Amino acid sequence: MTPEVETSKIVVVASIVIAYIAILFIIEHIRALKIRITKAEEFFRMTGLTAGLLAILALGATYHTAFAIPGSMGFVYKHGAAWAAFGLWTIPVAALLMYTLGPRIAALAKRYGYITPPEILGDFYESKAVRVIYAIFWLIALVPYFVANISGPAILLSYGLGYAISYEIAVLIMVIIVFLYVLRLGFRAAYLTSIIQGAWMLIVTWIAAFWLVSFVGGFDKLYDIMVTKYPEHLTLPGPLGFMKPGMWFTWPIFGIAIGWALCPRSIAYWASGKDPEEIRKLSLRIPIYLWGIYVPVLIIGFSTLALYPNAPDPDMAFPTVMARYAPAILWGLLIAGSLAAGMSTLDADFVTLSGIATRDLYGLISKETQHEKQIRIGRIIILVLALIAAIFTLYKTQLIVMIVTMALSLVALTFPAVFFAVVPTGRFVATKAGVISGLFAGLIALLITYFPTYLGLPKTLTHALGLHAGFWGFITSLIVTIIVSLFTKKPSEEAIKKFHEFLDKELFSKK
Repeated sequence: MTPEVETSKIVVVASIVIAYIAILFIIEHIRALKIRITKAEEFFRMTGLTAGLLAILALGATYHTAFAIPGSMGFVYKHGAAWAAFGLWTIPVAALLMYTLGPRIAALAKRYGYITPPEILGDFYESKAVRVIYAIFWLIALVPYFVANISGPAILLSYGLGYAISYEIAVLIMVIIVFLYVLRLGFRAAYLTSIIQGAWMLIVTWIAAFWLVSFVGGFDKLYDIMVTKYPEHLTLPGPLGFMKPGMWFTWPIFGIAIGWALCPRSIAYWASGKDPEEIRKLSLRIPIYLWGIYVPVLIIGFSTLALYPNAPDPDMAFPTVMARYAPAILWGLLIAGSLAAGMSTLDADFVTLSGIATRDLYGLISKETQHEKQIRIGRIIILVLALIAAIFTLYKTQLIVMIVTMALSLVALTFPAVFFAVVPTGRFVATKAGVISGLFAGLIALLITYFPTYLGLPKTLTHALGLHAGFWGFITSLIVTIIVSLFTKKPSEEAIKKFHEFLDKELFSKK
């Protein structure tokens, strides 16, 4: 598909993209002149994070992957008002988990200096095996997730420039940019640049929504078109019958929300909190930003359908309309917004997964404790992750594509281990045997119900009973964790006091 874009428009788009990239590097450079990273916790996460506007923009941008632009618009184009499920379930559930778990992790990180999620789990369950297994699991689940955050924006960048640069070059541009601006400051660079990217995404999405509505002829005209021509887009389960009741409830929660909350990049923000109360406040404010992008997505998807019905590729319908009809400046801002959606997640993933590989794998093998050496190793691992990201995106196999589609469902399997480590549940205490067996049992259930035919099983097992595979993986992981824990040795009283009693005193005795 060749975009119908004038040369003058391509020049404007290229200028905006270059300016956007320059802004990111200028911000990172100015900050790098003022601070020097000497401690591992300063590189792999932050300290002193508050619940102000900047944190809302940064964390909001991190939550929004490249699916935000243009994938979410393509979803509305295909499935209509079913998109509302994400606003109704995904955002509140993710915020609830942050409200419940975030302050506890902030308190633990401040008191004991934890940097990565596997460190917390290994310490509570008193097991190097738990730490290593969960470290490897998070890496496996999220490294292929890079593909989703690179390929979409890279396609749009190449397309928006009239294929003046190839998809392959666009991929390399994205990876190199992210690698370079996080190299010096690590997570702090990801935080600073994500502030700009979060604001950019929000503003551009709303501008695009209002411009498209006006191009259609106004809200009344859009409403008439949808009611008369596409009424099935306004009802469930949608025109393709995808969002039946079971999928409506389970996919947004177990396929997205829980994984959203438990990604290492999200936990790094919680651990960076100035104090638990700041993270609690942030959990109540972040949904405002997320809803702020989810609402115009519906407007954009419906407007695109009205302007370009029967698009051969629904995910490219919105970019096609913008390339043909939108002013050059708006089109350029939108492409930069797509880059922001991908890079604002990619940068935090590079740094936090590098922290896991450095401290929870390399650190355990080498016994390395020097902060400066850990930071150097972390930078090398970021380079390795950048190379892996580029290779997977350029030469992605069918297996990698499948893993990408279930990445957040995989991450959701870590919930029992994280929850029981930081939340007291009376007499019940999860054990290392419980969280290890629960993780693997959940993984098996997820694989069986996500793509059974690849395992030689009946196709009817796909999203069994109309419930998303993420639900089956999650519930299996939780049940097995509980059952096995009832019959195996629990953590020592010292570990329980270090975590549960400390948290009770820290979070509740002061009130």
